[in-house]
Amino acid sequence: SSGINAEYGYVNKFCKEVVTTPQINRVQSLMKIIGIFMTKTFQDDENPDEKVLRTWTQCFFMFGCAWSLGATVNTEGREKFNEFLRELLTSKPPPTVGKIDLPFPESATVYDFMFDKPTSGRGRWANWTESLKTISFDKNQKLSEIIVPTVDTVRYTYMMDLYVSSCTPCLFVGPTGTGKSVYIKDKLMNNLEPQYVPFFINFSAQTTANQLQGMIMAKLDKRRKGVFGPPMGKKSVIFVDDVNMPALEQYGAQPPIELIRQ
Repeated sequence: SSGINAEYGYVNKFCKEVVTTPQINRVQSLMKIIGIFMTKTFQDDENPDEKVLRTWTQCFFMFGCAWSLGATVNTEGREKFNEFLRELLTSKPPPTVGKIDLPFPESATVYDFMFDKPTSGRGRWANWTESLKTISFDKNQKLSEIIVPTVDTVRYTYMMDLYVSSCTPCLFVGPTGTGKSVYIKDKLMNNLEPQYVPFFINFSAQTTANQLQGMIMAKLDKRRKGVFGPPMGKKSVIFVDDVNMPALEQYGAQPPIELIRQ
């Protein structure tokens, strides 16, 4: 907890966030990421020895720190958080974590690596660029429909995979026009497993909580009185775009967002 408190304090004091997040939310995000990795590890029927499991757990924690405690900072803040996290983990590791067996490589920032956990061995840190694939374009394809693979498309698609596969809600934030909606729609429309059924909702200033409830229920099957769900054997993935758009009500709340939070 001392390490987490230090990171939270550093972000608040020296970094600027794209969206302000309370400490409890960042800690919840960290624990969810660690939980997702640990669940996948044991679901795969892996039985690593104690030393390997220790290394994996450390790497899950390190990756989670970057993409939870330091996930909401801007570009300049990422450079600062990268230096702070490296120093914290190498010179002052939290007592519960101990000496880091597999530190981040020095060739790039902590945001440029994913933990590649093999079926055997302790694993390694892999740069996102290793996952970039060469693509061929259809000459009849519209320019607006072409998505050029970049480091951002790879890492944000990877994060979406983590959350969707574990049925965990997530929020993508960033400046307007940076491709958030394009990446998400491409993932949900073209790269989902067959058991998932995606649908999309666009918020506007006129969106109300009743309208939102009606839009969601219209896409679900009625199981019994008061109970709705996706088709049997399927899971629904709902993408809400422009989530900040609903107008404020008298007391400053946004009812559609409050409904989602429930």
